[in-house]
Amino acid sequence: MWRAVGACCRSSTDRTPSHGQARLESHLADHCRRSPKRVPAHSPRLILLAFRLPSRFPAVMVLRSPPSDYRWKRWPLQPSPPVPTKPLCSRRTTLAATLALLASCTSGTDAPSPQHSKGRVLLLRGLMNIFSTGMNDLGSKLIDAGYAASVHNHTEWYALAEELAEQARDQRLLRPLGVAGHSLGGDDAIRLTTALGKAGIPVDLLITFDPVMTGTVPMGPRQVMNFFQTTGLWGRALRPGPGFDGTIENIPINSGLLVNHFNIEKDPMLHARVLARLEAMHQGVIAQTRPLAPRAGLA
Repeated sequence: MWRAVGACCRSSTDRTPSHGQARLESHLADHCRRSPKRVPAHSPRLILLAFRLPSRFPAVMVLRSPPSDYRWKRWPLQPSPPVPTKPLCSRRTTLAATLALLASCTSGTDAPSPQHSKGRVLLLRGLMNIFSTGMNDLGSKLIDAGYAASVHNHTEWYALAEELAEQARDQRLLRPLGVAGHSLGGDDAIRLTTALGKAGIPVDLLITFDPVMTGTVPMGPRQVMNFFQTTGLWGRALRPGPGFDGTIENIPINSGLLVNHFNIEKDPMLHARVLARLEAMHQGVIAQTRPLAPRAGLA
């Protein structure tokens, strides 16, 4: 509890406080006890209240808390009323935003239709599906051209490798088989083709747009098309890795500020080159599966 000590400067001849002085000191002490002002009890400071008596001698009121009490005090000792707070958004809005974020990490296009028989192409987007929107455009062009194409987040590469391996075991895997990726999607596209290569399933074409961390291509793909910028911080030429026995075509893109890491996969000219390469592979698959004409018998 707070206590009040009253002291008054008096003359040496007058040792007894006057009735008015005693009443004023009692009034100030009672006022300080009931004051709603919040003061830390652990604070060693002294509060000095000076006033002037009718006798023109200043009186001083000294307020101090016990040193063993380290709690905050409030007069009167009552709990503060709770302040009503309004949430920034409702639970329903938060749930909808979470579901939208999870949906953004899934495929950007519909599942390939069985009517597409020209080949199978998987496209991997980069970090958080934000900047790699050009992979969606390329996927739409491939679908229009007759390929079974689908767009995924780059973190799905291992599950996609297992899916393709199962289709290969069931002899349902379409050829030519292509895997494309941008940025981190390019890195994981290399990992996907490597996993398939270790399982004995070669990938016909690997397309990378500005891979950022991986610089070598191990066993897996037969042909590699690597589009990389030469004027930015990311992008690099790819080199053969352990067990690689295919061909690597590094295609530098030097267009100044027109092409950078965040729009290299949106270039329609690069899309056309990818489509042309896949069409050439498709024609090669047709030539390999075409039955031979019967040879004429000897005369």
